[in-house]
Amino acid sequence: MEKNVVVLDEFGNVTGTTYPKRAKGLVNKGRAEVVDADTIRILSKDFCPPLSKEDNEMSNVICFNARDFRFDKSDKCENEGGRMFVTDMFGESVEVYELGRYTEGLTQIYADKSVERDASYVFRFTVVNDGKPLDSEVSQFIVVPISREEISEDDWENRYVYNLSHCEYKPLMSKKWDSKLVAVYEIPIRTDGFEKVRFIFSVKNASLRVFPGRESECYKDLSDFDFSYTEWINGTKEKIEKSVKDLNVDQTVKEVGHQVKESVTKISKSVWNGLNSVFGSDENKEERHEAESAGNVNENAAPENTETEKTVQTEQCSESDDQNV
Repeated sequence: MEKNVVVLDEFGNVTGTTYPKRAKGLVNKGRAEVVDADTIRILSKDFCPPLSKEDNEMSNVICFNARDFRFDKSDKCENEGGRMFVTDMFGESVEVYELGRYTEGLTQIYADKSVERDASYVFRFTVVNDGKPLDSEVSQFIVVPISREEISEDDWENRYVYNLSHCEYKPLMSKKWDSKLVAVYEIPIRTDGFEKVRFIFSVKNASLRVFPGRESECYKDLSDFDFSYTEWINGTKEKIEKSVKDLNVDQTVKEVGHQVKESVTKISKSVWNGLNSVFGSDENKEERHEAESAGNVNENAAPENTETEKTVQTEQCSESDDQNV
C-alpha cells in the first residue's frame, strides 16, 4: 500500500503524505477532514471542534485552498489581484486570493479537482468583502463538470453558476469583521458520472478576498450581519460620496487659489509696468544715462573735428595765395 493521500495542515499547506487507512482513521477521530478524494486536512485543537460522524458520512468536504488556484490567462481576463498571506478574523495566518480592483476588467481564478463518480461533495469557502460594494458588482462562483481532459463547449453549457454579488445566493451565514462582510459558503455538488470538475471565481467591478472555509461553529463568536445588504451598500455609498465631495471641495479650493494667485501676479505686473512707464525703471534710467553720456562725448568731439578742418582749409588757402603771387 502506498502513501498516496496528501496531508495538509490547518492553513492548507502540504506537510506530507500518508496511507489511505491512516487518513481514514484521522478523519473518523475528528483530527482531520476530507478535502478531496486523495487529500485530508489536519485540524488543530483550537481550530474547529471534531467532525461528527453524521458530517463525515453526509459528504466529502472540499475546502478552498489558494495554492490550488491560478489566474485565467485567456484574452478575456485582465486579472487584478493576487495570492497572499493575511491575518484572518481569528488572528490566524492564512493564504487568500484577492480578486478585482473595482474595474470593468474581468478577473478569474480556477482550479481543477479530481472527484469520484456519482458522489456528493461540499465546496467550502469564505468571501470577505471590504465594504465598498458597487451596484454593478459581478461576483460568481462557477462549477464546471469536465467530461474530457479539457473543457468542451457542452461542459461549459452545463456549468453551475452561483451569484455571490450582493449575497444573491444566500451564504450559510453572514458575519461582521470590523466594517467587512464575512460570507461563509458551502456549495453542494453532485458529480453525476464525472471524475473531474473545475471551480472558478469570477469578479468584475468588485474587490474581494477568498478565504479558506471553516466549519460554522468557528464563526459563532463573530457578530451577526444583522442588517440588509442594501442598507449596507447605501451606508457605504454615503461615506464614499462624502469622501468624493470633500475631495472635490479641496480640489476646488486649490484651483481657486491657483487662479487668484495668477490674477494677482498679472495685476502686479500691470501696475509695475504702468509705474515704469511714468517714472521709469532703474534699468531705463541706466540706459538713458549711458545714452546721455555717449551724447556728451559726441558733442565735445564735434567742435575739435571742426577746428581741425578749418585749420586745414586755412593752410590750403594760404598756399594757393602764395602760388598766385
